[in-house]
Amino acid sequence: MPRTIAEIVVPLPIEGPFDYAVSPEMAESIAEGQRVYVPFGNRSLVGFVVGFKTQSVSKVLKPISQVLDIIPSLDQNAMTLARDFSCYYGCSLGEAIETILPAALRKKVRWDGGVAAPVPFSLKKQESPRHVVCQEFLDERGWGWLCERIGPALKDGRGVLVLAPEVLQAQKIKLRLEKDFRAEVVLLGRRLPAKTELEVWAKVKSGEKKFVVGTRSAVFSPVQNLGLIVVIEEENRSFKQEQTPFYHARDIVMMRARIEGAQAVFSSCAPSAELMHEARCRDFERISLLPDFQGRMQIIDLSNYRPNRKRILSYPVQTRIQEVLKERGRLLLYYNRLGFYTATRCGGCGEAFRCQRCDIVVPYLFERKSMVCPLCGWTAPLPDVCPQCQGKYLRSWGIGHEKVESECARIFPEARIVRVDKDTNRIPSGGDIVVATQAVWRYLDELNFHTVVVLDFDAELSRPDFRCGQQAFTLLTRLHKSAEHQLIVQTHQPDNYILTAVRDGDSEAFYKKELKLRQESGLPPFRHLVEVTLRGLMEEAVREHIQILYEKLRAGQEPDLEVLAPQPDFHPKLRDQYRFMIMLKTSSLEKAHALIRGVQKAMKRRSRLILTVQVDP
Repeated sequence: MPRTIAEIVVPLPIEGPFDYAVSPEMAESIAEGQRVYVPFGNRSLVGFVVGFKTQSVSKVLKPISQVLDIIPSLDQNAMTLARDFSCYYGCSLGEAIETILPAALRKKVRWDGGVAAPVPFSLKKQESPRHVVCQEFLDERGWGWLCERIGPALKDGRGVLVLAPEVLQAQKIKLRLEKDFRAEVVLLGRRLPAKTELEVWAKVKSGEKKFVVGTRSAVFSPVQNLGLIVVIEEENRSFKQEQTPFYHARDIVMMRARIEGAQAVFSSCAPSAELMHEARCRDFERISLLPDFQGRMQIIDLSNYRPNRKRILSYPVQTRIQEVLKERGRLLLYYNRLGFYTATRCGGCGEAFRCQRCDIVVPYLFERKSMVCPLCGWTAPLPDVCPQCQGKYLRSWGIGHEKVESECARIFPEARIVRVDKDTNRIPSGGDIVVATQAVWRYLDELNFHTVVVLDFDAELSRPDFRCGQQAFTLLTRLHKSAEHQLIVQTHQPDNYILTAVRDGDSEAFYKKELKLRQESGLPPFRHLVEVTLRGLMEEAVREHIQILYEKLRAGQEPDLEVLAPQPDFHPKLRDQYRFMIMLKTSSLEKAHALIRGVQKAMKRRSRLILTVQVDP
């Protein structure tokens, strides 16, 4: 086909492709998957060639200004992945391609293809082998099993990609793999400097490097002849991209495995309910290497505990702490709430002190001597008088992790107490009692405790997230391993199915109940949720526009497409922007995305209002 007209997409939330004229000088060198520089409106942008044609509906075509790649940045596998990505998540093809490419190639820079010639792409279709879900901890037994899966792929000359939820963990896995296989392993991720990321990415794309470890974004690394993808801690929320275009690494792994004929191995002590459902439906191989924890868990029923005033440490927990201290053991007290006090209110007018940017009640951190917003980092000193009524009677209440530390110091003055939170940058040495938030998770593989106590299990179940049950189950499973002798859980719900499953070591019972509850409620993995969020600086403008959007979406509602009424987002105000959302429930993402795109085209765009679409938030 004569390459006189190129179909090009741009990294904007705009449907394409757009037709551009190809000059005779470019006709021989331009190819699908290349980056080009094109005029777009009153500016110029980096675009991506996605096809060619001989005729266009437009009579006058703008010419391509410059071809930026000597060798296409995206091969056929990457282009197929970008199209699947765009279709599944409802973003434009240009946004999907930009997400796949490293940061340096999103700009107007020339690229010669790297240090070596790329491996020729084979059109031969490979069938994906049977995927595997392994319930395990990365202890010696679990690590040995994982190496048995990686070894044959490397021996056959296939590429291997290993994904970890955090950078620190990815670095440790890289060092461990290099030691065990005596092979060079490259680390790839968005946190690398842009120049370094591009250099490593180019070596991987050329086929020079075939063994890659990285975090979430490394799922797009162009590993040639890909044979195996390993996902560590698949259930970890870090694998979900929190900025547009929203994606989950698990879904991208399944897309790549299908496209490239690779095997996917998911390793987790508590795989997500979505993965377990897919494993059953698609007949994945399922393996459990979890140890037997039966008899090592105590549930303390707080509904029978009536202290004179609220205490975070029940008498049974205090007794257990005293026993462990006498035995010179070490304890972990898990309490996932920051600060000393969680709220401060005026006793006169009743006004609670809130973040000026996010409008949430902010905790008081004793160590910083200030109130700190956990969402945006806004800080302010605790005022002497109420800003509203100038009253001087200010009352702080609620228990944060600093208050737990203070209470332990009061009750057990002889104990050495350390605290672990998001500001902790190293493993605490020493300490008889460790008071920790969820930040301790990054150290759990290296720390063991005589006893672990979950002080407020009910808080884990009260989060406005349908996945809170999964997250609570993962929490208890991981903490159970860190407790050499006993895991203690304080709760008002001693018969909860999550506690029962962990106590009995019966993960199948948990997944059976969890999936049944989700099916009854029409939640993932049985139906998709598509969240349409609108945000802006003016609350009334956002509220008015979301109502118009809802009415148009409701008009296009189909039997298998339910449009729920608009409501404030989980964070109604975040970083000075007001947020409202509409939730769609459907079994067909194609129908949902088509409806949303049609409504967006029909509506007049409002400046300073930003609309985002997220699948299965």
